[in-house]
Parts: sequence; C-alpha cells; structure tokens
Amino acid sequence: MTTTSATTPIANVEVSIKSEIDIINVRLKIRKMVIENLNFSPLYRMHTLTAVSELTRNIYKYAGIGKVIASIIKTNTGKKGIKIQFIDNGPGIPNIEKAMQPKPVTQYHTGMGLGLRGSKNLADEFDIKSKIGDGTTIIWIKWER
Repeated sequence: MTTTSATTPIANVEVSIKSEIDIINVRLKIRKMVIENLNFSPLYRMHTLTAVSELTRNIYKYAGIGKVIASIIKTNTGKKGIKIQFIDNGPGIPNIEKAMQPKPVTQYHTGMGLGLRGSKNLADEFDIKSKIGDGTTIIWIKWER
C-alpha cells in the first residue's frame, strides 16, 4: 500500500460480520458515513459500496465471521478519503495471486462476481495480507477528487 502521507481518522464505524444481514448493515453504515463526510461523486459512492458488499460477502462466505472497520481519514495535506479494513480469522488464502485472477462467468454463484480483483480495481489503494490458518486482512482506500 502506498499512502503518501500520514492520516488522521475523522469518523469511525466498526461492524461485526456474523450473518448475511450484516452485509447490508455494514453497507448502510458506510453509505451514511460517506454521504455525511466526503464529497464523493455518485460513481465513487457506488465504487465504495460495491467493494464493501463484495469484500464483506467474502468474509461471510469464506470465514463465517469477521469485522469491517471504516474510517474517514484526512492526510496532513488536507486530502480526505475512506479507509476500510476487512478482517477475518478464517482459513486464509493459500494463493493470493491466483485469487486475484479473473474467474470464469460460470463461477459466480453469489454477489456481483467482482471479488478481490474487481474490488482492488475500484480502490485507489489496496493491500491484502493472508496467512493460512490465521485469516485475511484487506485494506481498501478511496480518496476524494
């Protein structure tokens, strides 16, 4: 990840992910956060909420439980954005490179099929760390323009 300067959190929300309804709850809370704190275009709001849906669904689908922590951040140069952490203690991803590859259309059973690669493409900054048996943490950042 390449955050160019130090950031300060302005607003935070944390949601535990234990059921499918939590996917909707985290999406609603982050939508409200973005509307109240950032000057995102409708397109950037859509990018953010799409990534939230996809990555939260991955927590529920592959780990069963986890959490999402979202923060409105501001750099020391005044740039504002949203930083979202998707954290689970699931089985981990054995091969991140393979997981980031496009999937055949026939493999989409739930969600929009964007998965990790699509969510990364919607971000300005994206970082993923995973350890087998220890879980996965993804940091997703989108900046105001």
